[in-house]
Amino acid sequence: MFIVVEGVDGAGKSTLVRNLAVALQGSGRDVLTTREPGGTPAAEAIRSFLLSDEGAMIPKSEQLRLVHKGRVDHVVNKIRPALDRGHVVISDRYELSSWVYQVSYAKEELEVEFRSMKKELDVLLGDFLPTYIMLDLPEAEVQARLQGSDKLNHFDATSIDAIVKRRQAYHDGILAVGDVHHIVDATMDREEVVFHVKERLGFA
Repeated sequence: MFIVVEGVDGAGKSTLVRNLAVALQGSGRDVLTTREPGGTPAAEAIRSFLLSDEGAMIPKSEQLRLVHKGRVDHVVNKIRPALDRGHVVISDRYELSSWVYQVSYAKEELEVEFRSMKKELDVLLGDFLPTYIMLDLPEAEVQARLQGSDKLNHFDATSIDAIVKRRQAYHDGILAVGDVHHIVDATMDREEVVFHVKERLGFA
């Protein structure tokens, strides 16, 4: 099973990936955790560039194409082999983040290209299309969590207006990606989130 954890900045994606992996491993499942952009050496190099000052300056279209190249490498060399071995794969971000961080800013220009990229990735995944867990958090809570964070980068939305737009882009994008998805209230405590996610995925 290929599980993708997505959601607004500060929603607890990385924490859920870790805690869900521990819970599933505790019940005897083989689990691989990974992240995007990244996951393989080539994709991690792309991630480092995109998070640099130079990477922040390139057009959204070029960001999307670079992320896609890294994602193809990630799927071919890490995600699909693990799925074929019977592992549960949990990724911190995947296609939905591309929709939010690139496509939503230039939708008319990039949506057709995004959908073409998605078709390519779906072919590579075969029977292992992703199930999305989207952590949803009210805008005021997002702002409060980000103000207390020391790990912000230039992709993070910090103004309330930017956060509102980002959250809406996630809700629009979860429908655009067309995959199986579950929206989870991220205001719950960590244990509750893991329980609800396991229940939604049929692991409870």
